[in-house]
Amino acid sequence: MRKILSGAVLVLLLTLLAAAPALAVPPNEILIARNLQRLGVIPPYAPPRMAQAALRALDPRAPAYPVKAPVARQTGGKALGRYLRAAVVDPSATTTYTSNCLVLLVEFGDDPWPGGDPTGHVLAGPEHGSVPPPYPDDNATFWPGDFSPMHYQQMLFGNSYPIYDEYGARRGTSDATMRNYYLEMSHGTFTVSGEVADWVRLDLPESWYGADSDPWNSVDDLTGPVWRVARDAVLKFAAEHPGFDWAQYDQENPWGITGDRFDQPDGYIDHLILIHAGSDQSAGGGAEGDDAIWAHSWGIYENTSGGPGDGAGMMIPGTEGQGPQGKGIWVFNYTINPEDGDVGVFCHEFGHDLGLPDEYDYVGYPGDSTSGFWTLMGSGSWLGREWGIGSAPAPMNAWDKYALGFVAPKTVKRGKTATVTLQPAATGSATRTAVKVALPKAKHSTTLSGRDGALEWYSTKGNDLDVSLRTKTPVPVAAGAALTFRTWYDIEPDYDFGYVDVSTDGSTWTTLETFTGTDRDHWADTRTVGLAAYEGQSVYVRFRYVTDSGVAYDGWEVTDIGIGGTAIPVSNFTSDGWVRIDGVYTQYTDRYYIAEYRTYDGFDKGLRNCYQWDYDYYSWVDWFSYNRGLLLIYRDTFWEDNDNGAHPGRGGWMVVDARPLPDGVAYDGGASYGYWRPRIQVRDACFSLKPTRSQSVYFVDYDAGMAVGERVLPGKLAQPVFDDSRQYYYDEAPLAGTKIPRNLGVRIKVKAMTADGLTVWIDNVK
Repeated sequence: MRKILSGAVLVLLLTLLAAAPALAVPPNEILIARNLQRLGVIPPYAPPRMAQAALRALDPRAPAYPVKAPVARQTGGKALGRYLRAAVVDPSATTTYTSNCLVLLVEFGDDPWPGGDPTGHVLAGPEHGSVPPPYPDDNATFWPGDFSPMHYQQMLFGNSYPIYDEYGARRGTSDATMRNYYLEMSHGTFTVSGEVADWVRLDLPESWYGADSDPWNSVDDLTGPVWRVARDAVLKFAAEHPGFDWAQYDQENPWGITGDRFDQPDGYIDHLILIHAGSDQSAGGGAEGDDAIWAHSWGIYENTSGGPGDGAGMMIPGTEGQGPQGKGIWVFNYTINPEDGDVGVFCHEFGHDLGLPDEYDYVGYPGDSTSGFWTLMGSGSWLGREWGIGSAPAPMNAWDKYALGFVAPKTVKRGKTATVTLQPAATGSATRTAVKVALPKAKHSTTLSGRDGALEWYSTKGNDLDVSLRTKTPVPVAAGAALTFRTWYDIEPDYDFGYVDVSTDGSTWTTLETFTGTDRDHWADTRTVGLAAYEGQSVYVRFRYVTDSGVAYDGWEVTDIGIGGTAIPVSNFTSDGWVRIDGVYTQYTDRYYIAEYRTYDGFDKGLRNCYQWDYDYYSWVDWFSYNRGLLLIYRDTFWEDNDNGAHPGRGGWMVVDARPLPDGVAYDGGASYGYWRPRIQVRDACFSLKPTRSQSVYFVDYDAGMAVGERVLPGKLAQPVFDDSRQYYYDEAPLAGTKIPRNLGVRIKVKAMTADGLTVWIDNVK
């Protein structure tokens, strides 16, 4: 039997469905559909779980949440990584570093919106305790039955936590806590602790913070930025708890504000975790639907400067004069999760708080990519079976752990061969669970304005940039003179900006014009910016380019800069990050392979419990397993996302599938043919001495919008050899393959494989 995903149902779904914002948990299509039926949007007799098809029909990359650290030059993740890496490589180090977290529980009131049009929005609550239990035939939904502060204290920071049914009877106990998760990922060098405060009630309903300006883009921005919920929660908690010891939650210096040491206060709360009443929008939003907040990681921009290190954020009332700089204690970065949030959601968002990126695809199959269920930062945050999906997330992959300093891989350099025995990723030591294979730098050329034989200034491209080009000495402004220049720009609209600034003293700047969006067509035209307010004075000129962490466009070019018809010589400019080019920007970026031995130990047990919707039953999933063996990731630092839909076969953290020929299904009596979604294609990605088994899974042809029914995923022969002369990308399934650098002479062969270790021979000679 097959089902056509009807246009009417798709339209209804699309009205509520939305893309995950950047630095957010990927969408959970199962729970989205469950809530749509509960809300009556989809009738009970309709095919219930078409949310993934609706997501597939979108081009759903939402405007990114801009994430700016108070000091953008050094991310918290890199600082933590350096700090922990020293312990990892020191065999005498026995101390576990613990990050201290403050958790605020937030429910909502019913005050009228102070502005905007509330028509059609939920105007009260939710209060905590209103999340309904799943239906009896639901084999997927996480519902712990207890939403008290003690539940979160145990689930996040304890060794185990109880699970209750809707009648209060204890069903069992889970030891998959966030504390235990980070202990395992870091091989005992890092974990989390914290305090969960009691529920605070905000005056306004959740819709004031979570309503979307565009129902196709879930960015919680109809009435303003969603970070206001974190601001208001801190203000309310501070007012209700005067004298609270905020300083105990400032023990880290990730941005280097107070020196080079990581483990010292810097004036900012280290880790603020918010838990909001009700469901998450990534799971359908519950009764709030589109008015619910999507779990994410961001920063509070109440002030854009003035904090410790002149950073952004908000000073906590009552802390005046405190902190290492005497500026008070400030709050900036936070994560927010739903009341019924599972451990996977919390671990994923805390991973962002530590500096890890999303590794799922925003553009193609949302929630998918070659990363599949292999990592927490992909779809793996949703793994879990006994207590529901998300209750036992997948481990981080080798790159994630390497970035955070949790592992120290052995490196096989160019021109070398090596035989390496890897211990299991979950149970081995931090120095023996991963291996890197060095590669020559990759050359990437981006055509901007195009070559014309003349050099111009270019901002470069990338995330988290704050680069400036300014004059060394001031330039006189005669009567009627204006600033002139030619420009070409491709800047992410409304999130990245180019500023044209002037100053009379070289320290206090005034912005005269702001660029955002794209203009590739007027490179030959001269821009004019008036300087009437500065006639008779001399001014410094500055071009400043600022980007966020979400999406990186091509950047900004300027040339022929002058005042009053007189060119400002190139020698009078000093650059902090800008470069001189001739219309084409060429980068040479680091790249390498990184590999680890994945087994069914520890949190890797979740790889036995990957899932696919069964469209014939409500809230029911088919379970299938990923294989064991050597998981190989190709890392090219040029790419800052895994959006295979935007650049098929290429991304920042691409799993190399050991069995890359795409699997498909013939249906309609052989008249139609479709391919399995990417995260199912990579189920057998590990290089191994063992064959993979066949499995029965529900097949959906997402490209054609057809729910076909149960089909068999074929078993495959053992594949122990990676050889870069081979093909690992096929046009038939462009979102499931990886375009590796071919014919560099890299070969990796699994020689032996036991429960305790996997031996590989690596040839990197050519």
